[in-house]
Amino acid sequence: MKIDLESMTQEQYESYRDECNARSSAEFRMRRELCGIELTEIAEDLGIRIDTVKRFENPNKDTRPSVRAWAYVDSAYIALLDAIEAAVSQVEDTAETLDEPKEVHVAYRRGIHKTRDGLTVGRSNAIARASALALMVLGYEASAEWADEGAAGLAAMAPME
Repeated sequence: MKIDLESMTQEQYESYRDECNARSSAEFRMRRELCGIELTEIAEDLGIRIDTVKRFENPNKDTRPSVRAWAYVDSAYIALLDAIEAAVSQVEDTAETLDEPKEVHVAYRRGIHKTRDGLTVGRSNAIARASALALMVLGYEASAEWADEGAAGLAAMAPME
């Protein structure tokens, strides 16, 4: 789900703005890094200078992340949570159906190319890390394989539905 500021009512926008202003620059950085978003990615996608984005995360500067920057990072964070939920659900359904051992191979990417669903390698790997962690917490064994090799590679090359 993308946070669409333009489709918000004035009241929704003001509420979201107040929520954003109440959060710290450390929270912004944590969410950005958790989602695998590079500073340059935010700068390019929002059409702002990288120095401005760096100031968002500097506690010694008085530049708070803009509402647009928060919406960008929050949208990625929501997508990350949705991807983790989907991965866990898929693994649990498959394990139940096939009565397989609780072992999962997670596709990890290398290089700088975008994934077939348009994600940067950083975002894709952030999802892989978070999904693996969630699966391990649930008792599954999770291991990483390069996305272009092994069982994970076969799954990564399967046509999208």
